[in-house]
Order: sequence, then C-alpha cells, then structure tokens
Amino acid sequence: MAGTCEYQTLIENGICQITYCADCGYVRLCLGAMTLHLTGEQFEQLADGLGKAASCKRTIDDPKRRRVMRPTEAVH
Repeated sequence: MAGTCEYQTLIENGICQITYCADCGYVRLCLGAMTLHLTGEQFEQLADGLGKAASCKRTIDDPKRRRVMRPTEAVH
C-alpha cells in the first residue's frame, strides 16, 4: 500500500464501504469502526466465502429450498 493510493468506491451502503486502489491492488473494507486492508486475492476469497455462506443461510431459512447438508458442506 503506497501512501499515494487513490481509492475508488466499489460499493457503499448502510453497513459498509468497499474501496479499491487499482495502482497497488489493495481493497479497503470499512465496516463500522473496523477497517480491513486486503490484497485483491484476499478480497476475492472473502467475497467468494461470504457469497457461499449467504447461499447456505438462505437455504436454511427457506424450508422450500432446505436439503440435508453433507458433513463436508457444514462449516464449524
């Protein structure tokens, strides 16, 4: 992360702001008083994990979509 980063806002909503510096490749995730500085790869992995977790949550919350999860799918 260089001191001259120019972050562009990717998304901003009621709970977080995600910005990106194309020069250094870092992503900044601001969530309330907490800020994470992530490499592009770390951000992609986090986003993928959050997407999968959200999908699992929707499946659990919706009885029409509910199915038995295999032990390897459960996260502990």
